[in-house]
Amino acid sequence: MFEHAFQESQHKNEQLSHIISSHDSTQNLSLRKHFAEAIAAQDAWIDKQKKIMTEMPEESLTHECNDFDPNPEMELVPIPPDITPAGYAWQLLQHHTATDDQIDFVALLACPIQKAWLEKPLHQRKLSPVSSQHFVRMIGLGGGGCGKSWMLNKMIKPLVAQFFEGRNSYIALCATNAGARHVQGRTLHAGTGLGATSSMKIASLHLTPEARKKMEATCKNTACLAVDEVSQAAAPLLHAASLRFSFGREIIHKLKLEHYLEASQTFGAIFCVILLGDFLQLPPVPEALSLLHPILHTTYEQQQARVLLKSFQHVYQFTGAKRFTDPHLIEILSSMRNGTPISDNAWAALRNTLLKPGDLDSRKQVVSLAQQLRPQASAHASGQLLYYIQAIDKPLRRCTAEEHAELLRTASMSETNKLMGMLPIHLGLRVRLTRKISAPQLVQEREGTVVGIELRQSDLRCKGLMQQCAKEHGHWVCKELPLAIYVKIDDFTEELLPPVPCEHHHDCAERHCMKCKFFPGIVAIKPSSAKWEACLKKEKLSVHRLQFALAPALVKTIHSMQGSTAEPGLIGHWNLPSRLGPVAAWLTRYVLLSRVRSLSALFSVGLPTRQELETGPPEDLRERINNLFADKISATCEAAKEARRFLAWPERT
Repeated sequence: MFEHAFQESQHKNEQLSHIISSHDSTQNLSLRKHFAEAIAAQDAWIDKQKKIMTEMPEESLTHECNDFDPNPEMELVPIPPDITPAGYAWQLLQHHTATDDQIDFVALLACPIQKAWLEKPLHQRKLSPVSSQHFVRMIGLGGGGCGKSWMLNKMIKPLVAQFFEGRNSYIALCATNAGARHVQGRTLHAGTGLGATSSMKIASLHLTPEARKKMEATCKNTACLAVDEVSQAAAPLLHAASLRFSFGREIIHKLKLEHYLEASQTFGAIFCVILLGDFLQLPPVPEALSLLHPILHTTYEQQQARVLLKSFQHVYQFTGAKRFTDPHLIEILSSMRNGTPISDNAWAALRNTLLKPGDLDSRKQVVSLAQQLRPQASAHASGQLLYYIQAIDKPLRRCTAEEHAELLRTASMSETNKLMGMLPIHLGLRVRLTRKISAPQLVQEREGTVVGIELRQSDLRCKGLMQQCAKEHGHWVCKELPLAIYVKIDDFTEELLPPVPCEHHHDCAERHCMKCKFFPGIVAIKPSSAKWEACLKKEKLSVHRLQFALAPALVKTIHSMQGSTAEPGLIGHWNLPSRLGPVAAWLTRYVLLSRVRSLSALFSVGLPTRQELETGPPEDLRERINNLFADKISATCEAAKEARRFLAWPERT
């Protein structure tokens, strides 16, 4: 596949020759003379951030939310001094042109807030973050693009901040870093003080005095907790989050922990808890930890998570689709969810997305395992030399050359602790971080552009051979791991690397000088080390790997694409592995289709059969969802009507 992307003319290979000598030019950032100083300054900044996160959790949370906002907007909604929660919520909904679904959902929250507000004396109209009488537990279910995350940011967050006192009155969490940025929040692990390897057993979730201090500072004033993409969260992790919030608020709000699974007491008796997601999305890995997994043979903590889920009063089903602009795409997605036939026109529109020679656009996102193919195409398209950086693997026993090659060929980054065996890099390549450098700004899935590669002397001495390889092959395999890869991180303005003064300002760089160099937003990525378990001829082998924690950004797995919109488009690979079961295969197809705004933004490599799209969700999956939510969905529709009437809002159109 992508053969046409690698058709190269002789003159393009000739153009690569100037790249070889560009390490000291403006095309390739190099701090070789100042490298030690630059790395020391960056390490000092990272240590400072760790100290801030340790000693000032409340401030760090606020900083993180601001940093994760991809498009910060200063939107002002007029607030009269005597406005009620019902009036302010309605103003927000009208200001942002909310859909009927969003109005219903916000009404379910605004109603208990209005009731609690009316019971307060006139001089005490800021509400308490704990209420045993007026509380709300809501689950919002809906396909990608129905505006759930947007509603959190634009309507629910300002409503809560207006009528509840204290900092962090509103907290947003998500199972993934990419999703957390969409809701301007944190991951479930970070928000509860848990690490990736932390045990989810109840006995391990108790807080140390230091951890309790952090949790109290973070969540003591929290009145609304929103968890987005809950379908991607492991059941034990959701239960752990509820229990950790209870531990963090136990003393301040005088909670009785033996009641932590009662509806009003979950998540530390927070006034409002909102779970948003779509269970017609791919479950977490491993699937056995899913909230929908059959209870039989599950752990105690996973069973408690199901009890937690069932305690929620309202389950609202979103039906709109704000993301999608194509009626054919909307029809196909609706047919997939409902198991109805797809019209001939819609099916023809989908068939027109089949990739043709000349259609490939290197800017579009790819859901595939083509981690190597895409950087090759990108390097040739931009006339850049492609560097291959091989990981250093040190297994616990002596291995043959063939076994070492097998280690490097391990494709799944989940198995290798997020470090690639062979990393392709070129100047201008879009990359993403695969491991955390410094919370909250430089975390997994943060994207940026490669602006420099600091090669070692063993590679710099081979310029002649490198030039020959560039002309013949267009790539160079590095003899050693580079010292660093410089990446300009998107929406990041901190200056981690010290400026380099020009010859006229050798003592101190001057910002007004065009020759003095400053590096805002640029991070020097150093090699990371990690241990992982390899399987060689059915033998488990512990391996220590050294590699850069980077991966091509435009190549993403279907899991990492969940919850996001592919802009400007997406190349989807429909040829699925045969080992996928029918449930995972159907979910993969549905998620792939729901990432784009229209079929015109989708390029397809292969296509599923029409029958595979028209059969609807697998019966087993539908049954599990219905058992959990069907009864509450119909009851919640009536509750939303009652809430609208109580708030004196117009009825649903």
